[in-house]
Formats: sequence, structure tokens, C-alpha cells
Amino acid sequence: MALASLCREVTYAQFESLNLPDTLRTNASFNAFIVDHKIRPGSNLEAERVAAELERFGIEPHILKLDWKAYGDPSLLTNIESVARRLRYQALGRACNQRGINSLLVAHHRDDQAETVLSRLLSGYHGTGLRGMTFEAAVPECAGIYGVDQSGDEAETGPNNAQRDSKSPILIESGGVKIFRPLLPYDKEELVALCRQNGVRWFEDKTNADHTLTLRNTVRSLLKTEDLPTALHKPRLLELAGQATQNASALKERAGVAFNAIPLSLRLSTGEVSFALPDGLERRMEDEVALCTALLRRLLTLITPKSIVPMQDIDRAADLVFGNAMSASQSGIGGVPKEVQVAGVSVCRTLSEDRSKFLLRRSMPTKRERSYGTVTFSPQTTKSRESYDLRWSEWRLWDGRYWIRVCPPSSYLTSDTTITVRFLCTDDMEDLRLSVRKNDGKRLESLLALAKGQTRFTLPAIVAKRPGRDQVNEVSAEEVVALPSLGWSAVGWRRTCGVPGDDCWSWDIRYKHVDLNLADGASSIAPSSASSRGSTSTTNIKKRRSTTATGRRSPNVVIPETTILSVPPEEPRRSQRYTPLFTLAAGVSAAYFLHAAAGTCPTTGHTSQLNKAQCLLGTLFAVLLGLVVAFSVFGIIKHGETIERDVSIT
Repeated sequence: MALASLCREVTYAQFESLNLPDTLRTNASFNAFIVDHKIRPGSNLEAERVAAELERFGIEPHILKLDWKAYGDPSLLTNIESVARRLRYQALGRACNQRGINSLLVAHHRDDQAETVLSRLLSGYHGTGLRGMTFEAAVPECAGIYGVDQSGDEAETGPNNAQRDSKSPILIESGGVKIFRPLLPYDKEELVALCRQNGVRWFEDKTNADHTLTLRNTVRSLLKTEDLPTALHKPRLLELAGQATQNASALKERAGVAFNAIPLSLRLSTGEVSFALPDGLERRMEDEVALCTALLRRLLTLITPKSIVPMQDIDRAADLVFGNAMSASQSGIGGVPKEVQVAGVSVCRTLSEDRSKFLLRRSMPTKRERSYGTVTFSPQTTKSRESYDLRWSEWRLWDGRYWIRVCPPSSYLTSDTTITVRFLCTDDMEDLRLSVRKNDGKRLESLLALAKGQTRFTLPAIVAKRPGRDQVNEVSAEEVVALPSLGWSAVGWRRTCGVPGDDCWSWDIRYKHVDLNLADGASSIAPSSASSRGSTSTTNIKKRRSTTATGRRSPNVVIPETTILSVPPEEPRRSQRYTPLFTLAAGVSAAYFLHAAAGTCPTTGHTSQLNKAQCLLGTLFAVLLGLVVAFSVFGIIKHGETIERDVSIT
């Protein structure tokens, strides 16, 4: 209630003192969410009393009742505290998203902070994990909820963003709901005194006094006693949290500077990151274990399917990237780069002779990941829809990396089709090549060539299941209808970024939120140059450095609308330069050979007695012709292989 009281009385100056975001300092309107956990009898009546008090303040209340159906009887749960926390934050996040609210204020105070730090000490946390709660953060427990989990606002990709079509690149999500804790600097006693001073009723959850109910309650009761060592008293715990926060902030800032010094390329279509360590950076970071771990963690977050990358899991990968010079036996056999798996990402060297270049890509999914990595859509029929917006399914986060949605055509009257998104598998390849039209086969192969080797089997595939198609086995027939990250669609499907079409199925895709600019500096978004000759279309993001008007170098992020990878003109090879001369010589030799075989002189046309000699000479020239042709063709083929390889890794 103290937070509600402050929101009622707050002025612009008070907002400044509370250090709230700019969006809340002017024209602020408040909605109050009251969470009824439905764990104890009478909780609904207490929620109604709180709502009545808020209405007296002029703040609109909303009671959120938690749904425990998926967990059974809450009183029988051994992890009731963690489940209640998950349900509570998910209910708050969804409520904010439904009402267009992007800032959620909660009333955590200094006593809550001390309880958090002590709980984390008991759980084995150390280092930055002892920061406790931060003033600003994403809403916990809301991973995969669109509009809450750093999503809902698409990133701009160019000046023609409003006129995208099916060839548009993959957009990057942004937005979501942020949580703020403006009362962290205050003790609970101060807040209770504030409420009494202003005539505001203070409500206390009775279950908080039961020290046997949850671990949090046990910690709370211990902090109220003098039984703990001095080092675990509230002042010392808060001091520890403050020091850990300062250390974490300094480490994040240093990691941001190092991150912006690394040239990297993020390919959204295949979920790969390639980067190179600048000269001297590796040597400077050899003794900076914490900095190396923080920097690599920042790089991993660009493509990892995990919402959290634990610092303790990065050690082996950090040794590979930032470790001392490795012997030949450590770097692999036969030039194969050493590879480390961490947080669903493979970290490997791209060139055995150059230790400073690395590639991050999604590791091959396990059987369990393939099973749980399937997202199912149930499209609505035309009769159950009222507008174009309702035709679209909700955005679903697939594999923690891609947001995907689908939409049926306007003539969709039956609900017998199930749409799923899963990993592309080896069994799909032959079916795809057999089902595509002849004209579309080359395009499909060119797109698949962007995902080399096993990488293609880490990409999403939209699959349609229709009953009754397979009469032999009496099971639903599966058909891969789109490879969304590569931009390919089967007949009857297409990518649509706005109003869906009436005559076909539609799909859309966006990439998860990533932050390519940690340090201060300008970011620019612009289309790249394009070439129509010998090119392959894909979507890349490249981070480069540029010079600002002040002369200070700052990081730039370039998100091209369509990046065209073209091969620059090269000087012709030696075989290509001399091909005309070889062809002329081969023509002359062929003429001699043919005339000799006919028994005539190639010059006068009369019968000659030197047929054997001419035949021998013609044969020698014919052999020369064969060698020349073979040499030329071999050179062209090798040249073509080089071009294809260069395009695939650019």
C-alpha cells in the first residue's frame, strides 16, 4: 500500500527523487494489480478489501486470480514457493501486455533485498549472483510470452519498413515489459510509518509469519532474531549486495567496451555468429578470467536457445577462445577445429591456421530438444473469426530464438489442419526435393546452401498435418510447407508481414531480441548495396565501427533489407587467358587429323603419300586438344567451387 500511496501523491519532483523512467514522469496514470494466490481461505475477501482501498485513492484496481489447475492442489506441492512466483509474474506480465503497460512497479524494499541475498547464499550463489534484486529488469518467469518477453515492438530495418513484402528480411524483436523497484532504498518500517502518517491502511499477508511454509519465510524469521552471525545480519547483507552490484556494473561496462571492439557478423537466417579477436585483445585478456567469461556470455546470448547462460558453464568455451596458444594436438586432427558445446551453442574455430577467428552456431539438438522443441498452432476457421487480426495465430517463441506465427486463408472453413514448427530433419530433405516444382528446386537448393552441413538441421520448418492423406497407414500426412528463416515457402504458402492474403496460408517470422550495442554510441539502420549478377540473397547483420562527427569512433549496427552476396570480378586464371590460343591450335590439329584419315592433303586436297605421318601428327594434336580442354574445364570447375565456398561463409 505504500507504493500505491506514493503513486497517488506523487509529483514530477518526487518522480525525479525515485529515479523512475522518463515515461512515468509526465502524464502518468496507474493501474493496480492485486494477486489472489488462492492458497489460503479468505484470500479473495482480502483482495477485495485492498481493491476498495485503492479505489478510494482514485487508482483503478484489477484482481488477478492464479490458476493452479496445471499443478493440482497447491497445499500438496513441495515447491509451492517457486510455482507461486512463476504464476504470479506470468499473470502480472500478461495483464500489463493486455492493457498496453510497459512499466511494472513493485514494492520490494530493503528487508526483501536482505532476504534475497541470504537465500542466495544458502543456495550457493557467489560473485554477481549476490547482487540481489536490481532496480530495473525484465519481468521474471515470462520467457516465451509475446509482448512481455522483450518483444512486441519490431526493430526498424530501413526507410521502407511499412512497405515490406515476402522478400523482407527477418526483423529483430524489441519492447516488452520492464519491472522497476523504486522502494529498494527504504526499510519496511519506513514504509509502514509512511502509510500510518497518510492514513493509509497497511495489509499484511498472514502466511508470511509461518516460518515452516517456505524457505523465504524461514529466512525472514531468522533475520528478525539475533541468532545469526554478525556477517549475516541485515546491514552486512545489504553491504554485500551493494558491493556485488558495483562489481557487476563495472564488469558489464568493460565487457561492453571489449564487445564493441570485436568485429562480428550475425546471420539471422541460419542463427550463426562469426567474430574475430583483434590483435592484442587476446593477450590483454589472458589474466582477466571474469572479463573473458562475461564477454563470451554476451556473444553467446546472440544465438543461444537458453534464456539464461550460467557463468559457470562458460569456462571451457572461454579457454578455447581466450586461452593460451594451443598445441597442434589440442586444435584437432587434420585441421578440424576444436569445438566446445555450451548453452546449446557450438563454439569452434573457423580456420586452423588463424586462432583469432571463431564461429558460434546452434549445436545439434538432442532427442529431448527435438521432442520439446515442437510448437503447435491450431488455426481458427473463418466462422470463428471477426477480423484479419483474429486470423493470425499468436506469436510463439520457437527454440528460444525465432518468433513465428501463421494465418489460414479466408476460405478456411474446416479445422482439420494442424500446423507445427519443429526442427528440420534429414527425412524432410528427400520429400522436399521431390515435391518442389522444377523452377523452384534451384531456389530451394540455393537457400539450403546457406546452411552448410548440420546447420540446416538446427533451423525451423513449418509442417502441415492433414488427416486422411495417408490411407495405407491411416495416419496424418506431414508436409514441410515453409522454411521460415531461409524465406522459402511451398505452393499455397507465403510470408506476409501485414494483412494476410485471402487465397493462401501466411506465415511471419522475427528474431529474438538481441543487443548489439552495449557501450555508448550511435546505431544506424540502413540497407546495403545490392548486385544482381552472380548473387545469392540472404539476411545478415554486421557490426562495424565508424567515425562520428566528433571524431570519436563508435559502434554501428547495420541491418540490411536484403544483403546481396556477390563475387567481385577477378583476374582471369592463366588457363582462361590462353584458352583462345589452345582452341586455335586444337582446331588446326583436328583438321590435319580428319584430312589424314581421309587420305588427302589438308592444303591442296590431293592424295598424299604421307598419310601415316600426317595421321601421327594429327593424333598428337588431338591428344594436345584433349589435355587443353581438360585443363581448362578443371580450372573453371575449381574456380566455381571457390566462389560457392566464399559465398557460403561470407
